[in-house]
Amino acid sequence: MLLASRRPVRLLPLTMLGRSTFGWMNTLGLFAAPRNSVVGRAMRRRPDPIFGLELRELIGTGRIRWKPEVTGAEGERVRFADGSEEQPAAVIWATGFRPDLGWIDVEGAADELGLPRHHRGVSPVAGLYFAGLPWQHTRSSALICGAGRDAAYAAEHIAAYLQDHRPI
Repeated sequence: MLLASRRPVRLLPLTMLGRSTFGWMNTLGLFAAPRNSVVGRAMRRRPDPIFGLELRELIGTGRIRWKPEVTGAEGERVRFADGSEEQPAAVIWATGFRPDLGWIDVEGAADELGLPRHHRGVSPVAGLYFAGLPWQHTRSSALICGAGRDAAYAAEHIAAYLQDHRPI
């Protein structure tokens, strides 16, 4: 399994001093910090963290290999910033909180602002789906707590699509 990202992944523990990290962030007002406040600007300068340290262990044991960002794809090959290429069996593309679909050259995938066209993550382009978009369905769509619900919805549509369109 590969994990590619534009910059190194930032990990935070789920608990600190015996209390949920989310609880600390809430108590400290970090979830409520306005975008352009001093705290908000400071938070935006750093990449969003992944909560939990399991990923560090998975990378350390080689169960997941980290690669630099994807720079292109052709046919079944995916190219990375370090010049290497892979031929993955499947790709799950998570664009983060600022979707940039400039790399998708698919008619109808994006609107005039470059934002994904979709209803709850299901694109009008057959076989194209999105996950983790801000306000994809609710505020929690861009958060882990909303991922399961949105993924289940997309999975239902993917399963239905595959019933009629068997992969080669």
